[in-house]
Amino acid sequence: VLFRSHASRHDLISALHDFLLSLMPIGGSAVLIIDEAQHLAPDVLEQIRVISNLETSQAKLLQIVLVGQLNLLDVLATAAMRPLDQRISSLATLRPLSVDEVAAYVSHRLDVARGTTPVSFANSAIEQLHAYSQGVPRVINLICDRALTRAAARHADRITAELVDEAARELRLTATAEAA
Repeated sequence: VLFRSHASRHDLISALHDFLLSLMPIGGSAVLIIDEAQHLAPDVLEQIRVISNLETSQAKLLQIVLVGQLNLLDVLATAAMRPLDQRISSLATLRPLSVDEVAAYVSHRLDVARGTTPVSFANSAIEQLHAYSQGVPRVINLICDRALTRAAARHADRITAELVDEAARELRLTATAEAA
């Protein structure tokens, strides 16, 4: 199916519906995953609601996964988004990681990366990492990336609290009271 810029929304949704129906005989399924969903405009969220209605009498044709920051819940709680919010069948939220969980997370990431030179984080670096990141994995990754880059430039194989502080300053982050 070729889409032209003048295709209507109805035409596009019909084409999507036909495609999703074509998956059924071969046992296929489709999942739409949208990251950073908290940034979507209300009219885009409305279109997501519309395509969430694509189904047969036996099954939904499309599973939709919205991934976003906590303020996505605020967006979905508005009166305008109530019809979409009512279609959510499963909701999960991640809480910030504790200091021990940050240590385990960093250790796991280092194990997965398995470079030729073993790298480790000092306990004080983990504590600083937690204080700056507030336990948010995305921020942990940013800080670790900067700290590891700084350590590599210095030919260091141990990440110290000072390297974490430098990385956090570069990212313009401030530590929570726990770091004091």
